[in-house]
Amino acid sequence: MPTAHCQKHYNVCLDLRDFDIVENRRQDFQGQKMTIFYRDHLGMYPFISREGGKVNGGIPQLGHLSAHLSLAVTQISSLLRPNFTGLAVIDWEEWQPLWEKNLGEKMEYRRLSKRLVRQERPGLSEKAVMSLARGMFEGGARKFMEVTLQAAIRTRPEGLWGFYGFPVCSNKHKRKTDDTYTGRCHTGSRRQNDRLSWLWGRSTALYPSIYLPRGLAGSSRAALMVRYTLLEALRVASVWRHGGTSSGATPVLPYARLAYTHTLAFLSKLLVFKCVAHNPFAAQTDLEHTLGESAALGAAGVVLWGELEFAKSEVCNICQPAVDYIHTVLGPFIRALRADTQLCSLQLCRGNGRCARR
Repeated sequence: MPTAHCQKHYNVCLDLRDFDIVENRRQDFQGQKMTIFYRDHLGMYPFISREGGKVNGGIPQLGHLSAHLSLAVTQISSLLRPNFTGLAVIDWEEWQPLWEKNLGEKMEYRRLSKRLVRQERPGLSEKAVMSLARGMFEGGARKFMEVTLQAAIRTRPEGLWGFYGFPVCSNKHKRKTDDTYTGRCHTGSRRQNDRLSWLWGRSTALYPSIYLPRGLAGSSRAALMVRYTLLEALRVASVWRHGGTSSGATPVLPYARLAYTHTLAFLSKLLVFKCVAHNPFAAQTDLEHTLGESAALGAAGVVLWGELEFAKSEVCNICQPAVDYIHTVLGPFIRALRADTQLCSLQLCRGNGRCARR
């Protein structure tokens, strides 16, 4: 959440500790409680720029792996204390590790992979080119993600390391009037997640996304979307545990937002006339659908995320409305939810774990 920006530019303090919400010291974006590594902040991640430039090799099979690992370890060591025990999220979104998931603009990674094969093996048929390109791409993607996690965990072994947005469920839903919506994951998602068993075995935490699309605002279908997203993540966490050990399941900490996805531009238009009166944040019903559902299913916690644009609106400052929302809606809700989960743990689990509805 952009708490530091509100403090620095508007002298508005979003003190979350009053409600037992964990935050970094001095509200730092990258801190000892939680840190996130984007593509430019961890090693030499290969990707294609918006201008079409091949950065660090462009496609993962052409990446500079040794140099990447050396730089990544240096960056982790300088940022995180040796006794770091917080959340460590790697946010790489330029390409997906499975070939078929690279659609739209990401198709360029498939195109360049096939071109590389044609250059190296000009006599191959199109079918053979596709097969070899797919194998090379997925092998390179796996190597980059897998060894990055290994190096990170070796460097700061007590941190909760994982990739943002994984595992996926592909059950986003935007048509509020569609009575056929069940919230269940796309039929191919489970099979695709099974193919990523190497990723789950290296991760020490899973960070799926439960961002709500605007079309589900106030709808019971929001709870269905969150429920099945988390059930799939919990399945993955229980089947493939870090290092293949028989210890407890990998912690699942979903990402949730306080506003609906892709709504900032829309809000700015409304705020031209009703800056403070308009409430862009999730209603308590949808807090129940996201935070409440996460707690009920036994998630280890929830990452509350808010883009910096929340605090940088050129139309008006929404930091003060955020304070009001935290103190009147979000904070009391989290405090009550935390009390309920602790009571359930004591009464039903004798303090030896979290209650979980299945």
